[in-house]
Amino acid sequence: MEQPPGFINEDLPNHVCKLNRSLYGLKQAPRAWFDKLSQCLLHLGFYYGKANSSLFILRKGQSIVLLLIYVDDIIVTGNDNNIISDLISTLSSEFSLKDSGSLHYFFRLEVKYLPNGLFVSQTKYTRDLLEHTKIMECTPINTPMALKSIITPSDEQPIDPTRYRQLVGSLQYLTFTRPAIVHAVNKACQHFQAPTKVDLQAIKRILRYLKGTMEHGIRFFKQSFLRLTGFYDANWAGCTNTRRSTSRYCIFLGANCISCSSK
Repeated sequence: MEQPPGFINEDLPNHVCKLNRSLYGLKQAPRAWFDKLSQCLLHLGFYYGKANSSLFILRKGQSIVLLLIYVDDIIVTGNDNNIISDLISTLSSEFSLKDSGSLHYFFRLEVKYLPNGLFVSQTKYTRDLLEHTKIMECTPINTPMALKSIITPSDEQPIDPTRYRQLVGSLQYLTFTRPAIVHAVNKACQHFQAPTKVDLQAIKRILRYLKGTMEHGIRFFKQSFLRLTGFYDANWAGCTNTRRSTSRYCIFLGANCISCSSK
């Protein structure tokens, strides 16, 4: 380190400022912020969630509070409003917080409150993606993948991999609330190294499918039985090129889908 231009001390040219707190934008700032916040939460009686280290759980008798952290955004929920209010007051005394009220938009997720539960979607994100790719005026299609495709020599022409990776990366965020495109996006991820024109056509098909299903999402019911059910399917050696298998599953807690995958 050295003294920045305009702030050079001629009497102490080799001295530098001591960094007493993490500054926003430094590489280690998120880690320092999370470490300080987690230590505060652990001191208040929270413990880490087993499946997600960003999830903190607090239990007091029959009361439970869940706190989820994403960088510097926090979601708090629970079955005791008094404990939640006390928690927010305690954290406000330690950190500079802004209470945004009920959850409506978080990390590209839109939350709508229904009489019997929640509806989580990504309509705004989908619309922004279609406008960015200039496909908003396209004709919708009913399926995200073609069952069979005829590849011509012109389809094997290589394309810009950077642009292709950006599109697939944007689609990966949509798999949070759109299980129907998980398999199609997973297939697209297999061509990051050397994408071709036919791979780009597959991406455009997914976007056309999203055009007709922008309002789709996942519904979570407030009242539901607590039976854990799993559905699994596999297509053994189904890929005509690599003879690899495709496996997929979805896990339901009662009527609510809590996990899904396709690979």
